[in-house]
Amino acid sequence: MKLPSLSYDLLKAIGVPLFKLYFRLESINAKNIPAKGGVIIVANHSSFIDALFIAATVPRKIGFMMLQSFYKKPVLNWFCRDITCIPVPDNESGHQALRRAIEYLKEGNTLSIFPEGGRSDDGKLKEAKTGTAFIALKTGIPVIPAGIIGNFKAYSKHHLVPRPYKITVRYGKPMVFEKKNKITRNELNSTTQLIMEKIKGLM
Repeated sequence: MKLPSLSYDLLKAIGVPLFKLYFRLESINAKNIPAKGGVIIVANHSSFIDALFIAATVPRKIGFMMLQSFYKKPVLNWFCRDITCIPVPDNESGHQALRRAIEYLKEGNTLSIFPEGGRSDDGKLKEAKTGTAFIALKTGIPVIPAGIIGNFKAYSKHHLVPRPYKITVRYGKPMVFEKKNKITRNELNSTTQLIMEKIKGLM
């Protein structure tokens, strides 16, 4: 599976300084992200460019799960085609995407997921989908919760252009769930709730 390359390197070399200048971007406790092995990074999602805020503050190369509709956006289309993005169908079953995500993580990579499955309309957490919990329970791979602060004010779906609000990405401690071969609906729901509570506490 393709690893991040040109776009990612450009983001780190050019985008990070620009983000720090325009958004006064800072990260807190990125040291909580393990240096090796598969890692799932989960965060709230209120902005068109949340993936860029995550990529700019994670000290490892990272892939993303992203709705297929985002590939229609010129900037993200370019970004996704040059790095590892796992497309998730907007209105269909995402079983294939889940399998690809599990494979990618088992290869020792870092994967960012927005559990809400889409941007918030008001900056508050939406009800999350259970895909992240399924991946975490199926693999036993650590989950790092993150709260992106200021993203809704900076560039929500209601804004035509980004505004220079301060962005802070706060990373929590790893959450490790017992690996399971068979997963019940209750386990999916309770794990999803735990993950979202951690994200909310970091916002």
